Amino acid sequence: MSFPIFDVLTANATDLQRDLATGALSSVTIVEQYLEQIHKHNQAGLELHALISVAPKHSVLARARALDVERVAGHLRGPLHGLPIIVKDVIITDAEMGMDTTAGAYAFVGAVARKNSEVAQQLLDSGLIILGKANLTEFCGLKARRTTPGWSACGGQTQTAYVKERYSVESDMMTAPGSGGSSSGSAVGVSAGFAPLSLATETGGSCAWPASRAALYALRPTVGNVSMNGVCGISKTFDGVGAMAKSSHDLALLCEAILTPAARENIPQADFISAMSGTWENISIGFLDFDTTEQVVTQKPDYEDAISKMRELGCKVAYPVEAPSPDTLVIEGQSGLHMVATSEFAMVVANFAAGFESSRVRTLDDIISFNEENADLAMPEPHPDQEDLLEARNDTTTPEEAEAARAKLGRLAGPDGMDKVMEKYGVDIIAAPSGSRLCVFAACAGYPLATVPLGISPTGAPYGLFLLTMANRENKLFQFMSAFEASFSKRVPPPPLDVRTAFHQNSC
Repeated sequence: MSFPIFDVLTANATDLQRDLATGALSSVTIVEQYLEQIHKHNQAGLELHALISVAPKHSVLARARALDVERVAGHLRGPLHGLPIIVKDVIITDAEMGMDTTAGAYAFVGAVARKNSEVAQQLLDSGLIILGKANLTEFCGLKARRTTPGWSACGGQTQTAYVKERYSVESDMMTAPGSGGSSSGSAVGVSAGFAPLSLATETGGSCAWPASRAALYALRPTVGNVSMNGVCGISKTFDGVGAMAKSSHDLALLCEAILTPAARENIPQADFISAMSGTWENISIGFLDFDTTEQVVTQKPDYEDAISKMRELGCKVAYPVEAPSPDTLVIEGQSGLHMVATSEFAMVVANFAAGFESSRVRTLDDIISFNEENADLAMPEPHPDQEDLLEARNDTTTPEEAEAARAKLGRLAGPDGMDKVMEKYGVDIIAAPSGSRLCVFAACAGYPLATVPLGISPTGAPYGLFLLTMANRENKLFQFMSAFEASFSKRVPPPPLDVRTAFHQNSC
């Protein structure tokens, strides 16, 4: 075992890029150290199951060497040149990269991709090195209704790097120290030191919730501002690619790298970094009341202390802010988001399957049949069913009904919802405790949603704040995040993983 040159649990992308610039580190050295951490704790050690697949070592080291050569020659592809990243296993990568793209489902194991998804190609063009594909809730949570967050047939159960308690089907999603939502592997992978950066996807909190459970900074930009071509999700209306990092600066650089050209041109300032003054000047934010029916009550003191501190530092704060109930987004007795997503899923998964040159499945019907015929692999305990897939196949929502629902949800969540709240209180950002259903409003309106780390619960599990603003105003979120990071305590990394390995092995 090699002696660590840097601490993978605390090093962020900016730290590593500085060391690359001075020659203190090489991309090869960085990749080797992250691969070693993955080897120690993904399937072995703490058995975090954050990654479904890892790129072949010879392949990523060859790319790292090539990027080191480019650096020496003075050719940098961008501010993240030569750094590793992991991506959620719904983002198609070319077969030559040596990793399947499965969405967590055995039906897609062995499928051969035609080419990289647009967002994966953007990462490579920016000089990043894709180390692995992150575990997730299978099909982003639309397979079986009682699937535990972070579980897939291919990847097993993602576990948090923060606590000893193991998350299982019996755990309570809100109070148990689990890894969060659909993009669990992307969050745990960064917090556990498998890479300094990751990509996730989000429908309604799937990026923000697990990131907050891993004490990370994260953002899902305005829906449509990052290409979903070659990415599997649940809904063409609500889904978007998001990013996770250990600092707001890293997050800004990564988000800029994945924006579409049109979205990049719409940034109000030159770039996101330009908005990050680190001060509270011209920041206005409204905080939703702390709802003990949705949040863990032990987090309330930190929430209200943070609000008081922001006021003292000169931030314009409104608290408590009254907002519409999530019940306004219910249509015909069910979640409007779920109704629309279910009606769209068959098309979404068919588009995803079309990204493969060869695949055992092409349609939702194919997937359901494959799962039935291979139940021991595709539907093992503790989740031996596919109720959501069957519901999506049998959905009878007409195109007209779906379009009416989309329009209604967008209006109620956006112009008639959060827009009016921000106008009433004179604020640019709405904030709430992590786990709040603020994420549903962001999804239905297509507005950007971010999270910042706030504290650690008595159980050792992190939590944070959710942040929402209007479409294409991510600069406001980055302005807030930079001020928050400059004013509040540094994010808390998990306890040393190697020390806990012996305890875990002795308790199994």
